[in-house]
Amino acid sequence: MLAGFAGCGDEVATPPGADPKPKDPNALDALNDYREMMGLSVVVENAKLVQASQNHVDYFLTNVGVNETCAGEGISPHDEVSGCPGFTGEGPGERTGYAGYSGAGVAECMSFVNDGPQAIYGWLATVYHRLCIASPEIFEMGFAKGERSEGNVKVDVIEVGLASSADPSHIARWPVPDAMDVPKSWDGLENPLPPTPPDGYPSGPIVSVIYPPADDANISDATISDHTGDVASYFLSPEIDPNLAYTNAYFVYSHKPLTERRTYTVEFTGTRGGSAWNDSWSFYVPCERSMPKDGKACNGNTLLSCDMSEPFDTDCAEQFCIDYPGGARCVDEVVTCNQADGEFIGCIDNGLVYCLGGYQLVERDCGIDTCIPDGPHGPTCASVPITTCASVEQDKLRCEGDLLVYCELGYLQHRDCTDESLFCQVNSTGDNGFCAASQAPCSAGRCAGDVPIDCRYGWQVAEPICPTGTCAVLGNNASCRLPPCEDGDDNDNDGWTDDADPDCAGGDDEVGFGVTECNDDVNNDTDEEKDSADPECSDASDNDESA
Repeated sequence: MLAGFAGCGDEVATPPGADPKPKDPNALDALNDYREMMGLSVVVENAKLVQASQNHVDYFLTNVGVNETCAGEGISPHDEVSGCPGFTGEGPGERTGYAGYSGAGVAECMSFVNDGPQAIYGWLATVYHRLCIASPEIFEMGFAKGERSEGNVKVDVIEVGLASSADPSHIARWPVPDAMDVPKSWDGLENPLPPTPPDGYPSGPIVSVIYPPADDANISDATISDHTGDVASYFLSPEIDPNLAYTNAYFVYSHKPLTERRTYTVEFTGTRGGSAWNDSWSFYVPCERSMPKDGKACNGNTLLSCDMSEPFDTDCAEQFCIDYPGGARCVDEVVTCNQADGEFIGCIDNGLVYCLGGYQLVERDCGIDTCIPDGPHGPTCASVPITTCASVEQDKLRCEGDLLVYCELGYLQHRDCTDESLFCQVNSTGDNGFCAASQAPCSAGRCAGDVPIDCRYGWQVAEPICPTGTCAVLGNNASCRLPPCEDGDDNDNDGWTDDADPDCAGGDDEVGFGVTECNDDVNNDTDEEKDSADPECSDASDNDESA
């Protein structure tokens, strides 16, 4: 086993959005959290392995980027050179022996993040480094980390002690059966590098089953499938991959990232105990990131919605799925640009085009207007016939039916109020137009459900729906209001506000409590306490301050 993965690789990067997170920011706890998920035995810390790890961290930070002879090109990060500062042994076996460790076998993994839990998950996400975390025979470990500000050098080292045997019931499956938080991809940042997919990395997540050393399981094939059938994938075993020699570990990963919001089933087949053997389980790939703005993202050329209330997948087909910062979408043509995000850069057909995330995007069709690519203030829409005007900022002028005519960026333009189920109206002096919620004149605001209908210029104007709280009318104006027990106001004029008001403490609205012995600023029962300080006033149903 030592020959199989002692010094098992040089570089691992932790994938973004890696889940699940260990509960304690400590390498040992993180390792045991993941092993517990897999049903494996607890690993304990060994002070001699900790010392060996710390020795190698010190050697690395002392020499890398400073001394080419000791830690230069062609020298593995796992190796030390005799005679160099901090030398304690050429390989992991010698270094752990130098620290006084005499176990049956050791394995070493390294990362470059200076963070215990992050390094642990980074190793777990890979192929070969996973053996430092998920091998059933691991029973003790030592971890150390460090950094050097000069050159921004960071390093993490784990030395794991290997028992000569392990509980035969301890079979490590990762992702664990029925996992609900499996990342859709793996970036391939590992050395040695596992077989590269036909289109390169990222691949799908790494799926594995690892048996105890004495187990006679012999897995000959593995598949990953969803409801549409098998997914093209690579299968790795000790017989196929020399980097897995002397292990009892088997891996499978898809050529391409998996599709989010989908259940996958993995199946390892072969023999065990002299009979045919099938080891199969399922896991779920969720939306692994917080979707920008409109809740959409691209998976290959498929447009995904991660809005669980109304999820959908759309094949962009002959179009192209592009992940813009403002949300993903299918576009007819992929055209790059280098202008600042949001900067209008021209016209396509009759649409106003701007640059976003390095790609051209049509913001809107100019409709009855025409797109002008070279206006005095940049590309814009303009009325037909083209009519210039003075305003750069939007200056609303008048109504033509339900078309609002306004001046912006030097040209007259139109907004169709009916597109928003509104009506074009002008104020009483006739010098400002706007899209109103009603053609009926008004003198005070009102609420239409959670939509405030304000009274502006003598007409009803719809404001945006209240995102929190409720619509309320105060005086002549309608606006969004928080509930009475959360708005910071003394709504019933009783001297108490929000949670301090007994009505709110009793679960009721802050209305109608009025002035009583419990808020009249009088010590009514002469017991040295008055109002809310008097214990008798603690019950909202008892407004009598008498003992």
